[in-house]
Amino acid sequence: MWRPRKIVDTNQIATLRAQGVGWKRIAAEMGVGVGTVIRASRRGRMRKEREHYTAEQKVAILD
Repeated sequence: MWRPRKIVDTNQIATLRAQGVGWKRIAAEMGVGVGTVIRASRRGRMRKEREHYTAEQKVAILD
């Protein structure tokens, strides 16, 4: 069994980073580890990039 994942708000992370807040401080504020914050930030960016694709582009990528 694995430990349940912590739910973190990627929008909050992005906002704090845009304000110049460091990874350690964000992690402390959210009560999670630095790695969790960085990983969530990367996932959030990847999701936003995928949202810009049209359905046809998504199919072409999968082919």
